[in-house]
Amino acid sequence: MISQVIATSPPPRPAHLFAEEQGEPQEQAQLHFLHHLARFADPGVNFEGACTGRIWVEASDNTSARLAFTTNLAHGVIHIALAENGWLRAELIVNDVAMLGAWIEDPYEEKAFWPDGADGVGEAPGRISKRGAWLYVDCTHFPGVPANAHGYWQVEAND
Repeated sequence: MISQVIATSPPPRPAHLFAEEQGEPQEQAQLHFLHHLARFADPGVNFEGACTGRIWVEASDNTSARLAFTTNLAHGVIHIALAENGWLRAELIVNDVAMLGAWIEDPYEEKAFWPDGADGVGEAPGRISKRGAWLYVDCTHFPGVPANAHGYWQVEAND
């Protein structure tokens, strides 16, 4: 998979991986988490909120997934790849411009993501519901994401 490698510095602690806490080896838990995230967009999901659009799995293998999207505002891809310490690295590319990098973990029900270089302490500024039905971002931590009047960006599946 092609990546622009904009996320280079994960939080300094190991990622929380629910499956690992249940006894799976880290590498297997990490791979299951990658495939779980990709399934959220398979075979394709319509969404609305801060923008209206559709996201789908463009490609997936044993080390990464590439999710393509189109919206009323832009088009792009989210590249998710296995990284160190159990983290998954995500890179958002909008209209062919690398916008942000994030680090994703699976602490239990909600999936959590952190901006590049975050300390990983406290509540994660980005969350995905346990079934992938919504995504929420506190834009004060992700300067490339346009905020609504309350400082957040969110979308929900509408299928």
